[in-house]
Amino acid sequence: MKDSAEWLDSVKLLLLGAGESGKSTFLKQMRIIHGINFEPELIKEYQHVIYQNIVKGMQVLCDARDKLDIPWEHPTSQLAANEAVMFHSGCLLDAEQFHQYVPLINILWTDGAIRKAYDRRREFQISASICR
Repeated sequence: MKDSAEWLDSVKLLLLGAGESGKSTFLKQMRIIHGINFEPELIKEYQHVIYQNIVKGMQVLCDARDKLDIPWEHPTSQLAANEAVMFHSGCLLDAEQFHQYVPLINILWTDGAIRKAYDRRREFQISASICR
């Protein structure tokens, strides 16, 4: 009986919106605002998502740089881009695997070509989570 009373007192909310519109972000912010801690398993899950977003974002920037005909400033950047593009976004990255990509990401991000592509991000589709 207690469970049914709690269920009746609970408030339910249906969040609708297009992909990347902030539905999950809204829920995470509500947890933070109300002091509800994230479970270690959930933190670990978000860690995988963050790692994937970083690598996928760099892939999108490399592809956009190519399509926008922005030349590399450093010859080593093309090699790093080739390796970054080989990542399959369906794979979950753990911390150890992600750290293998960090040197590539650093090489690419320090190349002015990627920065120029990033500055022109309104000309192609890139996840909003990459742009923060």
